[in-house]
Amino acid sequence: MKERIALIGAGRVGRSLAAALAYAGLEVALVIDRRAAAAEAAASVCGAAAGSDPAALKQIKYSLLILAVPDDAIAAAAAELAAAGVVAPGTMVVHCSGSLPAGLLEPLRPHTRRLASMHPLQSFAGREEEWRRWSGIHIALEGEEGTLASLEQIVLRMQSRPFRLPAEAKTFYHIACVLLSNGLVGLYAAADELLEGVDLPAEEKRAMTEPLVRNTIANVIASGPAAALTGPVSRGDIGTVSNHLRALAAEQPGLLELYRTLSLRLLKLAEQEGRLTLLQREALTNLLDYHDE
Repeated sequence: MKERIALIGAGRVGRSLAAALAYAGLEVALVIDRRAAAAEAAASVCGAAAGSDPAALKQIKYSLLILAVPDDAIAAAAAELAAAGVVAPGTMVVHCSGSLPAGLLEPLRPHTRRLASMHPLQSFAGREEEWRRWSGIHIALEGEEGTLASLEQIVLRMQSRPFRLPAEAKTFYHIACVLLSNGLVGLYAAADELLEGVDLPAEEKRAMTEPLVRNTIANVIASGPAAALTGPVSRGDIGTVSNHLRALAAEQPGLLELYRTLSLRLLKLAEQEGRLTLLQREALTNLLDYHDE
């Protein structure tokens, strides 16, 4: 059966998802967002109607409802939809949280048992044509068994790669995603602070560091983190690490704990590869664990 889709939430994920669904030949009938302008902007890219109140769901027929709202709003949205009685029996209802389970939609169970979650392993920054980012990515699916089979077909239509994720694995899965995406952004921001003394425009600094970032990621993907590791910790350069710690303590104390925590993690990788002598390993451990600020 061809799914007819209603979407609640027209933020970065919702807007790009609406366009990706339409591009895949799926019918998006309605986009709802409290911000009328956001709903209209998302609806315009997929040929859907726009609304600012979930009551608009009563005016259309749909078989799939997607909640692309912030994690903290999912439970309240499910409760509101249940109270409003706008979800028809047998409708598939899906939220897009990577951290929270489909069980958060439990208030809707009297109306439908087809409850699930779908989470794209991708980041969305709100730029034009980000719907293209849905193609080829992995999408984590979790929820009712029968619902997942239908949801998989929709994901495949989008040329994405579905995989099933147990509810109990979602928290650590999402922490991993946060570290890989948001954590990388945080590291970039920290590096920007440390590069303030380099007399170049901001865009030139980004161009300067781009090959380093891209090649590091390529090495990790190709060989894994341990084999990709370079730098003073991997070489056992105790003097260099000590100088780094002293400089951070003196001039960038806010970044000191970040450096120490990450370096201890890198030390474990270096140990896995057998790169360090016992003396180097003990000296670095003591230095990073007990450095006098």
